[in-house]
Amino acid sequence: MIGHALSPVVQKYYSGFPQICGLSPSMPNLYFCQPHAKNQGMLRAVLSVNECETVVRQHPATYVGEDFPCLGKDPAAANDFAVIRFNPEEKTGAWRPGYYRVDSDLNQLNESLLALSR
Repeated sequence: MIGHALSPVVQKYYSGFPQICGLSPSMPNLYFCQPHAKNQGMLRAVLSVNECETVVRQHPATYVGEDFPCLGKDPAAANDFAVIRFNPEEKTGAWRPGYYRVDSDLNQLNESLLALSR
């Protein structure tokens, strides 16, 4: 299955990202997934929990489990979506560890992310 789980190479790459960027490994990550382009998930933002909650108020997220969501059998027909990942260290009353799917338009979601920095 394409995109069912991040490959070990991708996991290793992203696990080193917080150290390279000086970011906390306990911050939620947001990935943009574009199945028609065979994009299994490109890191778009590293958010604080508060920033994540602000984004989710406008773009609801659905918990999909402990594995990165599958792109499906026909990536060309699938809609673009985003994924939020919470590490076990990020566990709060509202968020549990794992992956959340956001089925909003990626352009609108990007605008919400840009608004966080204003």
